Amino acid sequence: MTEISGEFDVNLNSDVLSTSTGNLAKFNQILSNDVNSIKYISKQIENNWTNDTAGSDIFTSLNKIRNCEDKIENVVFPILNQYVETMNTLASSVNAVANNTTGEINS
Repeated sequence: MTEISGEFDVNLNSDVLSTSTGNLAKFNQILSNDVNSIKYISKQIENNWTNDTAGSDIFTSLNKIRNCEDKIENVVFPILNQYVETMNTLASSVNAVANNTTGEINS
């Protein structure tokens, strides 16, 4: 990192950042598809299981699976989505600053 006029040049490559962020967004979609598959499988198990005694192993397992689904959908996805959005904004801002030849900062 070099210092330029009292500020640091971090050499951020916005193209690499955009590519990486795009890859993360694709992973997020794959994970979403996988969660939907797990939900479908869980529902099929629940609908076709013959022993429906409360507290049975199948209900315990299905509840644990549903808890995982809930955490992925309500914790992981929002964080990943916000991260992707933030990194896209950062990449756009880096490009805007890099293309600014006037030295003025536009808001």
